[in-house]
Formats: sequence, structure tokens, C-alpha cells
Amino acid sequence: MRFRQANLGFWILLGGILLARPGLAAESGDFPGSRQFGKGEQRIGLGVGYGYGFEFLRSRDNENSEVEHAVVLPSWSVGLTDPLAAGHWYEGNVDLVSEAQLLLNHEPRSGYFGAGTLSFRYNFLGLDRFVPFVNAGAGMGYLSYDLDDQRDGFNFALQTGRKR
Repeated sequence: MRFRQANLGFWILLGGILLARPGLAAESGDFPGSRQFGKGEQRIGLGVGYGYGFEFLRSRDNENSEVEHAVVLPSWSVGLTDPLAAGHWYEGNVDLVSEAQLLLNHEPRSGYFGAGTLSFRYNFLGLDRFVPFVNAGAGMGYLSYDLDDQRDGFNFALQTGRKR
């Protein structure tokens, strides 16, 4: 348990440092969103994290609850449309998003998961400095965790989400 707490503290500290760095937040005058979101506008992103398995329903006595892995999620998006419905609450644009997913497992055994997804995202641009979105897409990946209670191999993923 001491190992988990030390890792969690490290990742929280690292996340706080990255979020507090000047220059990562949008400067005033960068909005309204129509200046940053439009046809041909490209954005790259990188998400990093750390994950733990957990018990769910009948999973008490299996290895899935012991899983620990590092996560890397690079992404690239390009605007397919200029802002639509100007002046309405649903003003926004459509992006094509490509995202890779890499999970490096190290507990209870070493392994990995790699995947790629392609999705469409609608960005709601009616608010200043806050861009909620909805997205939907699909992807394919490969899992190799070598757990006794889980099958490895190819995976297909349907993806949908929203963010407020």
C-alpha cells in the first residue's frame, strides 16, 4: 500500500506542476472560440496518467483488481467545419480526432495495451474560455496483460463521450 500512495502523490504533484505552468492556460484575447476552432485548424494533445484496477461485482478473487499501469494518450485533431449556428447556444464546429492509447502494465505482471481511435467531435463554442464537446467514434487495439482471468488479443472499441 505504501508503494501505491507514493506513486499517487507523485502523479498528483506532477499534474499540479504542469497545470500551474504559465503559458499552458489560454491568454486573454484568445477567445471567442471561433478564432481557434475552424476548418483546417489543427490541435495536438497529450494525456498521461496512472491507473489501478478495482473490484467490480464478482471480481474479488481475480487479478484484475491488482492491475497497475501507466497511461499515455497522444491525440491530433483537425477542424472539418468553420463555426456553425453563429449567435445560438449550440454554436460550434466539427473536428476529426485521431487518438492513440498506450497502457504499460507492471502489476501483477508486465504487459501492454495499444490502440488507436478515430472520432468526430462537436465543440460548443458559445461560451468564453470554456469549450464543452460531444464525440463519437471507433477504434481497434491489442491487449497483452497475461492475466489468468482475462483474455488477451485484439479489441474493438466504440467511443462516445461528452465534456462540460
